[in-house]
Amino acid sequence: MLAFCGIGSPWPFIEMLESLRASVEASIVFSDHYRLTVRDIKHIIDEAEAHGVEAVITTEKDVARMIEPKLIPNLHALSIRLHIEDTTLLAKHIAKRVNG
Repeated sequence: MLAFCGIGSPWPFIEMLESLRASVEASIVFSDHYRLTVRDIKHIIDEAEAHGVEAVITTEKDVARMIEPKLIPNLHALSIRLHIEDTTLLAKHIAKRVNG
């Protein structure tokens, strides 16, 4: 697959894909909050074809910022959710950090 993203810390995203046993053949990194242009989309498609990948993956955040995600064939978005088991402990930790 080809991975692309425009997030503040892109390499953990790619490493996470690899830790999930995804075969990341190529990656493209854009700056945080970057809005893809038509030229960028063409570049992603061209790179996917050049590497012979069957899928393109990005973050939900990047898909949400795209004008027309359907232009990229076989585009998938990785969904990441945070589950906090002990919200009381987290609230205490935050209060301690804020209040010193």
